[in-house]
Amino acid sequence: MFYIGIDIAKNTHEAAILSDSGDLVGSTLKVANTTTGAQKLLDCLAKAGVLIDNAVIGMEATGHFSGSPKIALSVFHRTCIPELM
Repeated sequence: MFYIGIDIAKNTHEAAILSDSGDLVGSTLKVANTTTGAQKLLDCLAKAGVLIDNAVIGMEATGHFSGSPKIALSVFHRTCIPELM
């Protein structure tokens, strides 16, 4: 199982992948808040061995800033995106 945390921002997002034991897999990844950046994130996840059935993904819901990664990651079954209050 992998655990992916994504910090959402206006221009760039930063993601970290953790293993079952809590170890960082690779280094954190900064990607642009664009469709190209979302694809780069998906490519990095695939390279690390992250599949739709072995990952839990968490990221903040920051309105339209989280749009690209939210759409790209919608194929994952365990994605936690808290809604804004």
